[in-house]
Amino acid sequence: MTDHRCLHGVNLGGWLVLEKWMTPTLFQDTDARDEYTFMQTKAALEKITHHRQTFIAEDDWRWLAGHSIDIVRIPVGYWLVRPDGPYTGGVEYLDWAFRMAEKYHIRVLIDLHGAPGSQNGNDHSGKIGDAGWFHDASARTKTVDILEILHERYKNSTQYWGLQLMNEPQTRLVQRTLRKFYHQAAQRLAGNQRIWKITDVENPIAKFVLALIAITLIMCAWMFVLCWYFVMYILFGVFFFIFRLFTRGRRKSKRDKLRHREVLDAIEQHKTL
Repeated sequence: MTDHRCLHGVNLGGWLVLEKWMTPTLFQDTDARDEYTFMQTKAALEKITHHRQTFIAEDDWRWLAGHSIDIVRIPVGYWLVRPDGPYTGGVEYLDWAFRMAEKYHIRVLIDLHGAPGSQNGNDHSGKIGDAGWFHDASARTKTVDILEILHERYKNSTQYWGLQLMNEPQTRLVQRTLRKFYHQAAQRLAGNQRIWKITDVENPIAKFVLALIAITLIMCAWMFVLCWYFVMYILFGVFFFIFRLFTRGRRKSKRDKLRHREVLDAIEQHKTL
């Protein structure tokens, strides 16, 4: 029978993907802003090895189990599986996490937090800057490969609950590239089985109804976004008007003082002549 109960979980952030705001002491005495620049600082390998070995310990897993935590989300970077540039690998730490999860009966959700080329240009993707993932087909192919490696490595674990394909990809007006990636990744992880689409429906009436529902939902989403921006602009206009109204007297007083000062200066200048 399917278990429909609510899962209580936590996120093990700052462990296998560095985020400066989570582990500021690790970044002390460096000008690094993310893991990419951190790994180019002095003694970086030694520091990150110590961090990975000590930031999450077995006592933490024991504590989680003792506090009725059912699942943990573990953010990882692609480099954990495939070291790249200054990044150093470390899939053995994820292996250890699964051993702990099995020992303490806690489910694991793996989250690909950092994709090749960076999916959003933020520090939690590994490197601050451009979201190069969207412009590089090879990076997207590599991402699917990494996901498959992770899935194949842990799919037989009793505590493997799921795999988040990507964390917070950059928001864009039209997400054709992202949708295509999700479809390719899902198909690969499903063993190259065909993923169901509306076009697979044979009944033309059912296909038309489903397409109509999909278009309606998309239009509703866009209407919500437009209404949101409209309301925000209206509220901004109202608050700006109120602000101008309440500061009108102060602005008038400043103008009067300035004119008075100009008149006095003109009188003084006339006297000197």
